[in-house]
Amino acid sequence: MVANDGQGVFEIMVVMVHIAFVAFLLGSALSNLFRLPWFVYGEEPGPAAQRWTGAGELGLAAVISLPYFWQVGAPVAVLVALAYGVALGVLALWHWRKEHAVRLSTLVTPAAIALAFGMLALAGLTAAPAPTGA
Repeated sequence: MVANDGQGVFEIMVVMVHIAFVAFLLGSALSNLFRLPWFVYGEEPGPAAQRWTGAGELGLAAVISLPYFWQVGAPVAVLVALAYGVALGVLALWHWRKEHAVRLSTLVTPAAIALAFGMLALAGLTAAPAPTGA
């Protein structure tokens, strides 16, 4: 990979957005598993709901990261990232319409990161392979 050939820059962008998305998921998962007062999806969850949410986020982080370790499952990771981004976007709109006391940036920012990763990774999956020089 050469950083100044178009494809190398694109791969770097995908990896950086992937790191940001997984870092958000791991941070949120650990805060939910240890019941820290940072729950982005709503207000004052019950202990069991917060811990199950943390376990689910750990599962999402694993699904998103598996293609980087085993080179299989990239389409699944892209679909999971896109679905998560859309779900967070819809949840943010719902909170906004109901005028809940949830800061929209805590939902819109991870949704944007998830959608950016999903779209960039999808573009990488559907792109024609770069020609190799002989």
